[in-house]
Amino acid sequence: MLTKQQYELMLPYKPIIDLFMKCKEYVGGGDGLLAIYEEQFATKVSARCPGCFGAMLIDCHNRMKQYESNM
Repeated sequence: MLTKQQYELMLPYKPIIDLFMKCKEYVGGGDGLLAIYEEQFATKVSARCPGCFGAMLIDCHNRMKQYESNM
C-alpha cells in the first residue's frame, strides 16, 4: 500500500502510466519514476528490459489505483 508521500511522488507520472495501461506503449519520460520506484520499494528494475519496465509501470498503476480507492 502506498503512503501519501509515495503517491504524491508518483502522481506526476500518472499520465505516462495511464497511457501505458491503455495502449501498452511506453512513450518515454519515466526515468524519474524509475528512480522513485527503486528507492521507495527497494526494487531494482532494468531500464534496458522493456518487460521489466512495463512490469514496473503496471505495478505503479495497481498501487496508485489501490491508494485512490482508499481515499
